[in-house]
Amino acid sequence: MRSTTRDLLAAVGFSAGMVVFALAAYRPELLALWIAGAALAATCLAVAMAKADRPAATLGFTRPGNNVLWLALPICAALGAAAGAYYRTAQGRSPLPMGLTWFCLASAAIGAAEELAYRGFVQSQLWRLGPLLACMVAAAAHTAYKCALFALPAGPQRPVFLSLALGTFIGGTVFGLMRQYLKSIAFPLAAHVAFDVIVYGDLLSAPWWA
Repeated sequence: MRSTTRDLLAAVGFSAGMVVFALAAYRPELLALWIAGAALAATCLAVAMAKADRPAATLGFTRPGNNVLWLALPICAALGAAAGAYYRTAQGRSPLPMGLTWFCLASAAIGAAEELAYRGFVQSQLWRLGPLLACMVAAAAHTAYKCALFALPAGPQRPVFLSLALGTFIGGTVFGLMRQYLKSIAFPLAAHVAFDVIVYGDLLSAPWWA
């Protein structure tokens, strides 16, 4: 029971810290809040990793029981790329980037970090809730972070929060199910990286939020 409570507290503390961090990310006057959020998230992650029997598995670095499942890796990447092409089209852009810029690497790193944080760490801490609920709660935590990130923008752009929330939650749940049933963070990580590279890989400069 103590282990279950500890895992849940780690997930809640990390998620809350990330929301606070995101809210203050672009406001210099909220530097103390930014530091507090980052410190809370980092502490929860560090303590959980230190107490884990298999730290790598806590981030989702596990091998599928059946090696045939690795054949799904390019399929997951293709699904992520297709979702990215759809997103670009919905924005009135060409479905695929005409070329890739330096920001391609940054966008891939951002997507990978989000997967390790939410489908890796948070979902691992919640596994005792059951597969579907763990996926959905981790996706909700990711959604809260993403909405907080855009709540106090540094630039004039404001997203449509309903679309942002729904897209992040649905996508996060799908990524979570990939991780759950394919038994490795590699699958949603490949999908998310492919999505971000397609959507942002041709930018000549970083968006205001990067």
